Order: sequence, then C-alpha cells, then structure tokens
Amino acid sequence: MFKKKSLLLVLLFLSFVSFAQKVAEQNNSFLYSGRVENLADYKVILIGSASSVSFNFKGNLCSISLQTLEEHQNYVTLELDGTYIGRVRIEKGALQSFPIVISKKKRTHRLTIYKATEAANGGVLFNGTIAKLTQITLENKKK
Repeated sequence: MFKKKSLLLVLLFLSFVSFAQKVAEQNNSFLYSGRVENLADYKVILIGSASSVSFNFKGNLCSISLQTLEEHQNYVTLELDGTYIGRVRIEKGALQSFPIVISKKKRTHRLTIYKATEAANGGVLFNGTIAKLTQITLENKKK
C-alpha cells in the first residue's frame, strides 16, 4: 500500500515538473519571480513585495507600461543590467508608460522590475514593453 501511494506521488510530481517546463518553454521572453498572477498576452500582476518580471532586449529604446490596481499608489524598483536605476511611483488610475534611460553601450540589456510595496497596497499590472525582446534564461548563481 505504501509503495503504491509513494509511486503515485512521484508520478504526480514528475507530471507537474514537465508541465512547468512546457510553460517556461512557451514563454521565453519574460522571467517571473515571486508572487505573480499571469494573465493573457504576457501581462502579469506583481502581487507581493519583491516579486519581479525580467526581460532581455536589444537596442537603446525601452518603455514599460504599468498600472496600479487599487486605490493606493505603488512603487516599483528598476534594475538595468544588474545596476539599480531608480524607483518609480505609480499613481492610481489609467495605464502609465515609463521610458527607460539606457546609458551603457551594450548590444543586449536586461531590465528587471521589482514591486517595492507590500501586498496590502494592491497589485501592479505589468502591461508589456515596446522594446525589441530577446530570449531570456535563468542565470545560475554560484552557491
């Protein structure tokens, strides 16, 4: 009896892992972390503090669209190529566009958007970007 239950648990786990890999393969333009809610058309709601969305892009043109979903303002922190570039206040109301100033002369860049407020302030909707996206992969860090 114990062997059957453990075998069933292993099979369920393996099927879940393969499903998660298929979802990651379908969406190789954005990398999500933390408490997020995926919506249609690569839109995502950043729910918890420090939840993030990352993407790689080519060129020097980038603008992101963000919106707060509650009556409170929210803040996000931006990181470009591993360097902190600032904190942005998102007022309640309509969708807002934020241009990203790129000073480094690199071929490809990585932008990470972190939610900088608590979940009680409501979610932040990431509605996409106008940048020319490239494939993104998870960076392996030394342990």
